[in-house]
Parts: sequence; structure tokens; C-alpha cells
Amino acid sequence: MTKSDKKPGRPRSEESHQAIIKATLDLLSLMGYDRLSIDAIARSAGVGKTTIYRWYASKEELVALTPLGRQILAMIIGAASTSPQFAQVYWTKYLLPRRQAFQVAIARGKARNEIHPDTDTDLVFDLMSGIMLYALVFIPSVEPVEAYIRRAVGLILK
Repeated sequence: MTKSDKKPGRPRSEESHQAIIKATLDLLSLMGYDRLSIDAIARSAGVGKTTIYRWYASKEELVALTPLGRQILAMIIGAASTSPQFAQVYWTKYLLPRRQAFQVAIARGKARNEIHPDTDTDLVFDLMSGIMLYALVFIPSVEPVEAYIRRAVGLILK
């Protein structure tokens, strides 16, 4: 690699990234979204704030893109209901890309006549999102979560 091929700044470390994610999850469960700060995450992860900002533009983006567990999901819902800024970042960085991919999948199903042509794709996405959130927080007791979600999809797309 020549000097001109190098990107500016230090390369991103996957080890640091994993430490940031772990610290974010740990601190979210301890203190909640409102009290969470980039300073606290950096201290807990053993990295500088600049390392976090190499990966994420803000606290909102970091939390929005962190893999979710049941407790974290509940905190994200709470944070989105009290912080319009977080809700917007979560929508833009997490939900919108998934909604767009879902629109493509539904369009393909419509083209193959597997889905009714008048199906409201955005409404189906919203309904499925609600069902999946519900199933993650209130795990169905009579069947596995995957079976519950498949059954719900079948019902919605009838």
C-alpha cells in the first residue's frame, strides 16, 4: 500500500468496536438511556470518545444501531417515546432501511402473485414490527417465537 492509498486517521479496531457495544448494553441496563453518555461508554469500554465517534455520529445513533436484547428493546421504546431526537435517529438508521428492504420483498411477492396487489406494504411492515416487538418482550408460551411470527405473517398477508 502506498502512502496515498492510506485513509486518514487510525484504522477502526473491531476489538474496540465490540467493547463499545458491550459497554453500551451494560450501561443501558444499569442507568437507562437518559443518563447514558458517550463519556461513560468510553470509560467503560476503555477507549477514547474519538474512537466512539469514528464508528457513530452520536449517542442516539450508537444506541439505535446496537444489537437488541429484550431489556434493551424495552429501554429503546421508552427512550423513543421521551426523546424525539432519538426516535428520529432510530427511525432513520434502523427502521427505515428495514422498511425499504421489506418494500422490495413485498413488491417481488406481488409480481409473483403471491401477495394481493392492493396490500399496503407500509402498514404490513408496521403491523409486523409491532408483532415482533410484542413477541420479543412477551415471549409466546405455546409456540416458539419464529412459529408465532410466521403464523402472524400468514394471517396478515391473507
